[in-house]
Amino acid sequence: MQRQFTIELRVDYADNEKNQAMRLACQQAAQHLNATAVLLSDGQRPQIAVFSDDFYSGREEIELVSGTIQSGLDSIGGDANDSPVSNELLNAFGQ
Repeated sequence: MQRQFTIELRVDYADNEKNQAMRLACQQAAQHLNATAVLLSDGQRPQIAVFSDDFYSGREEIELVSGTIQSGLDSIGGDANDSPVSNELLNAFGQ
């Protein structure tokens, strides 16, 4: 039987720069939740949706792994062209 878990957070900051920090925190939390769900899966791949929403801009999707591989390469001084990411790895992240 399928079950849906929902986490909802509403914030109202005077400084819009704080929204970027919350966006990153939500992305990291979603990565952790997705990894746990994948490890516990019984053959059915879990589905995850991460987004932000406001009255003026509407719904904006948050990519689960946007720039994750490149930021790792940057932290070790590598270049994505030196060691291309395999299709298997991209498929594992749902890309």
